[in-house]
Amino acid sequence: MGIKTGLPDTGAQYDLCVVGAGPIGLSVAMEAAEQGLSVLVLESGGMTPLGSAAIPTYGDVIDEKRHSPLDVAICRALGGTSWFWGGRCLPMDALDYDRRAHVPNSGWPIGPDALEPYYAKAAHYLDCGNDNFVSRSQDWTQLGDGVRVGALERWSRTREIANVHAGHLTSSSRITICLDVTVDGLETTAGRVTALSASSAGASKLISARNIVLAGGGLGTAKLLLEHQRHHPAAFGGPDGALGKYYMGHTFGKIADIVLANPEAAQSMDFYLDDTGTWVRRRIDIAPEAQAEDSILNTAFRVDNPAFHDHRHKSGILSAVYLALSVPPIGRKLLSEAIRRAHVGTGGNYGRHIANVALHPLSTAISAWQILRQRYLEKPRRTGFLIRNKSGRYALSYHGEQLPMAESRATLGSDGRLKVDLRFCEADAVSIVKAHDRVDRALRASGLGYLDYHIAPEQRVAAVLEQAMDGFHQEGLMRMGTDPANSVVDADCRVHDFDNLFIASTGVFPTSGQANPTFTGCALGLRLAHHLAGLSRKAAGAEEPSYAAQ
Repeated sequence: MGIKTGLPDTGAQYDLCVVGAGPIGLSVAMEAAEQGLSVLVLESGGMTPLGSAAIPTYGDVIDEKRHSPLDVAICRALGGTSWFWGGRCLPMDALDYDRRAHVPNSGWPIGPDALEPYYAKAAHYLDCGNDNFVSRSQDWTQLGDGVRVGALERWSRTREIANVHAGHLTSSSRITICLDVTVDGLETTAGRVTALSASSAGASKLISARNIVLAGGGLGTAKLLLEHQRHHPAAFGGPDGALGKYYMGHTFGKIADIVLANPEAAQSMDFYLDDTGTWVRRRIDIAPEAQAEDSILNTAFRVDNPAFHDHRHKSGILSAVYLALSVPPIGRKLLSEAIRRAHVGTGGNYGRHIANVALHPLSTAISAWQILRQRYLEKPRRTGFLIRNKSGRYALSYHGEQLPMAESRATLGSDGRLKVDLRFCEADAVSIVKAHDRVDRALRASGLGYLDYHIAPEQRVAAVLEQAMDGFHQEGLMRMGTDPANSVVDADCRVHDFDNLFIASTGVFPTSGQANPTFTGCALGLRLAHHLAGLSRKAAGAEEPSYAAQ
């Protein structure tokens, strides 16, 4: 047992094989082992990220303005994309599971009650303290007009999930992890996966287990299934089925500043340590009934700093941060690469940024020391910071739901490379503008402040579409549903028409909501682990075939 490099030992038998060792895959493996199953985990990467050199053969992005580069959207390593993420944890909202009239192709075959029992354990595996996502503070709890403040986002205390559980993964008597093993095919017979085709360092082997869980990320799992479908055209609903379609992420960006009547109110929206020693932050959201009234997609807002790369903020510390992030070897030590690139943007006027620092040397030095101390010397490290200002003016970041569209998809080219075509539509952007207008009305009516838009009303929808880009939150590609004609997995995450093939991935989400998907994906994976343990107990005593590396 433990962690090794290369293919598993011949003859070893397993109750469960998990393909992929990202946050969700590792959570499934650890929970299944806790439930008494013997688990084999196959990961194509090593102990740490392989880097961009390993990704170019993977696939191509059709529109680079819409989808992040694959070298930051995919991570082959023990811990998967937890090496790249910021660590934000929050569950999807109850309304995201409902079929909504203004959200086409929406609705889940399960409700939030199916996942809530697993939130506490998901918080444990993701190391975000606990599963409390409602602020106890009475500050700003209701702005009126259906706009609320108080929902929390929690942040992982240790970003790299494999490091959180390294001791357990190494010592577990029920978990075997094989690194540098690539699964490139499924052997199937009569509605069962009989073996996985796996290779490592030029060697190959067929590996079998009682049940198989594909947890290689949204794009990675879709690629494996599409490759199988190439050789078995009727599989997964055939070419007209849902596999690879309805690719979603989120809309995010900034089109307005929030100006607070009381500048001290910004403290209510800053990061703070809760009683578990976890960094948390409040966000602004819109009640379900207000969303329905305005046909708004689920959207949340965060009070944020001005864009680092825009020297016009005239802040010495923001310019100092920008200059540090602009140097890749330094910036990658400060932030994950995906977040670093987002903050750096397309570049800025370095001379003006240097001037900002030079004009405020003392305050810049003090702020820089505080940030470095809280991020690198104290535990847990501070996730982010909100630079206060006397004007009460801050950027307002939005994070919104993306509509599921069949045209937004990933396909497999004749060369075997994935073709990723993430698309946004005008309705995604219209919703964001409506949500801003609702927040602005609530702020003005309550006397707490107002929104100051960066652009004219007639240009706002276009501005949101211009910013629309994702690829980090890979949802919808293998959506969950009851009908095999328009879904890939059922309510138990079992692939339709296969008895022992399951998917643990945010790629099964039928809707994206406003929340980052990892926490919900982890809870869904834990539910699957318990389901598989139940199947194993049910089969106990029955004569079973041998499930082993051959």
